Amino acid sequence: MAAIGALLCLGTLAGCSASSISGDSGREPATVRKSVVDVVERSAAAVGGNWKVYSGPSVEGCGDGVEDKARYVYIMERSGSTGDEPAEDVTTMADF
Repeated sequence: MAAIGALLCLGTLAGCSASSISGDSGREPATVRKSVVDVVERSAAAVGGNWKVYSGPSVEGCGDGVEDKARYVYIMERSGSTGDEPAEDVTTMADF
């Protein structure tokens, strides 16, 4: 279940935007970073349980052929979850 939670947070928040100072979104990188961290942490709180930072927040490239694009990645994982019944967590995230 920790992997599902981490992947949900990563998948929701790891979009690509221009790597220039204000980017395509017109927002400063620090503002985007704060937004990513905020959404991941609120998502973890909504699902509940004991979460810890697995990776990030960090800036990563968007892949080959996309040199002018970057994304923030922030992954948290939940400890102590067996993952036996993920449907409730998925529903919680969908509602969130």
